[in-house]
Amino acid sequence: MKDTLPHVSSKVVGYASGNQMRGAFQVDGMGRGHLYTQNAKGPFLYIILKDGSFTVFNFDDVKQTDSLYASLKPYAK
Repeated sequence: MKDTLPHVSSKVVGYASGNQMRGAFQVDGMGRGHLYTQNAKGPFLYIILKDGSFTVFNFDDVKQTDSLYASLKPYAK
């Protein structure tokens, strides 16, 4: 979990309008990954897989983001 979203260099395939992003984006310092964000305010849940790919999530409701984090945390290594 982080409070900030890294700078997005460009959209690869996806939707970006205002603070919402859905799809594949080129992210500075991380490469190409998937973003599913509702707004520009944290927290953001960063999921980095063993193959180096990543997904970043957040919801308008902070409690939903925290709940998703709590659900996935037992699977982290």
